Amino acid sequence: MMKMGPAQRRGKNRWGWLGRWFAWGRNQTGILFGLVLVLVVFSVLSPPFRQFDNLMLILLQASFIGIVAAGQTLVVLTGGIDLSVGSLIGLTGVVAALLMKQGLGAVGPLPSYAAIAIALALGTTVGWLHGLVIAKRDMPPFIVTLGSLSVLRGIALVITNASSINALPDNFKWISDADFGFLPMPSLIMLGAFVILAYALRNTKFGRYTYAIGGNEASARLSGVPVVPYKIYVYMLSGFLAAVAGVVLIARLDSGAYIYGEGYELSSVAAVIIGGTSLRGGIGGVWGTLVGVLIMATVSNGMVMLDISPLWYDIISGSIILLAVLIDVERRRAYKAAPRVQIQTLTERFYLSEITAKVAQLIKRRFGSPYCRIYMIDPTTDDLVECKAGDHTIARAGSVASQVRTSGSSAILDNLVSRSDGDLSLLDPGVQSAAVIPLTLNRQAIGVIEVQSLAPHSFTPETVKQIMQLNEEIAPPLRDAWLLECGWLARQARIALHNLWDDVQLGRCSLAEWAFPASLDHSAESSPATRGAQLRDLLLKTIDGLKSDHSQGDSRTARRHEILRLTYVESHSVNEVIKELNISRRQYFYDQKVALDAVAHLLTARQATQ
Repeated sequence: MMKMGPAQRRGKNRWGWLGRWFAWGRNQTGILFGLVLVLVVFSVLSPPFRQFDNLMLILLQASFIGIVAAGQTLVVLTGGIDLSVGSLIGLTGVVAALLMKQGLGAVGPLPSYAAIAIALALGTTVGWLHGLVIAKRDMPPFIVTLGSLSVLRGIALVITNASSINALPDNFKWISDADFGFLPMPSLIMLGAFVILAYALRNTKFGRYTYAIGGNEASARLSGVPVVPYKIYVYMLSGFLAAVAGVVLIARLDSGAYIYGEGYELSSVAAVIIGGTSLRGGIGGVWGTLVGVLIMATVSNGMVMLDISPLWYDIISGSIILLAVLIDVERRRAYKAAPRVQIQTLTERFYLSEITAKVAQLIKRRFGSPYCRIYMIDPTTDDLVECKAGDHTIARAGSVASQVRTSGSSAILDNLVSRSDGDLSLLDPGVQSAAVIPLTLNRQAIGVIEVQSLAPHSFTPETVKQIMQLNEEIAPPLRDAWLLECGWLARQARIALHNLWDDVQLGRCSLAEWAFPASLDHSAESSPATRGAQLRDLLLKTIDGLKSDHSQGDSRTARRHEILRLTYVESHSVNEVIKELNISRRQYFYDQKVALDAVAHLLTARQATQ
């Protein structure tokens, strides 16, 4: 594999934005096609629909829900939901209108922009309270924001006494009535919100943490992501943008009323899901939400143009929401059913608990004993360790298992109920007899297996010989599953990758002996350089096996592949890799560890197929 020179890397970085643009286009093709199809259908059915002024009207109508949906996207990306945005629009709108017109409580009438600032601060504070309760108290976002929906709407109703505030000052209405070129100002505000959030999600720590929390909150927390503050930030932004929508809405309608924003909570969620953001979080983005908002605004406008009764609008709107949820469910189902990267298809059957369970079943089927215990030798400490996935208990030095491991000879024990020396830990109080047999692979001791029975004198030399004949069948998967479980394979993979371009050193490392045992490969035994070249080819193929299928959107696997490729194949420094991939140092080391574990899985899968 050829290394990339500096000029090639600069060229790759220069055109990287173009590849990312086309990648986004591939992921959003269905959504864009849906928008184009809706536009074409209404344009054919109603010629006035396709006039430029009407298209600008659609953009204006989409602006109010679009501002809210931009903030809702952030919440949904973290795996949450904000059902309070509609009520928050109404509350912040009436608070701003009251402060401008007549004052509120002990606060007299204020200048328009001071009233707007208070309304925006109110929306942000409500979002902060939502985030605090959800993130710190671990309350369900659905319940918290659903309750808040009623509370906020009730507060708006009480402070206005169910009446509207009309004839607002003119000095702030430019935010709804002004035009910037051919764009209405509310549309410009909406597009500005989407541009800022898209940049933040793609290029800042805030964006990376948002996706990480939504993808797997527990893993994000373990990898050092400050989950609580960033979830609070997300709800604060959602509240702030809802308040922005409330201010723009009262400027557009020249009044404030508690009913403003009603239904925006469901419409914003529908737009987010139509735009490709998953309700479970971690997948999606704001540009898809923008397309979803435009689809909903286009359908609403088209119904008016076709003179369809407004009574049908709730039916159509509800159908769109149900369709959006169905699309999200089917997208998730298709994603799970699609072929995954090799690490997910080849290695699951090699987990230690499954291997030990299969060995126990094999012993029970052939010898009738349900009691089996396996010890493996820890390659790092040389201790004899009871083989339990995630629970490694070191065997006592004086145990029968340790003696069998040292001598290499089997042991048969009878009358165990009457023994009190503690040399053997019984798997059942009624165990009467046991056989302890060494496990070997390539003439090397790798562990010990104990088989116990409730019947006395169950084991004879002939029985032990039959159990030993299973050695060739059970030892290889046991050895590989254990090396994977205790982390030895991942550590040796790291050592080998550090010597990737040194054939001799690579051929002498422990991983080479594991992958190409000298006792079975005499050509490798005579030439470490030959074995090193073989191991390098294997490692390069394994790293390539981590490549993600981008059509399935698995960007994290792709990033981990890039970390291994840049660090070990192209010998970049840590700082160079961090800069090129635009990640933090902590994220780099976390992803590197996960990638090395994945390499160990793939190497284990390869050994099992030899």
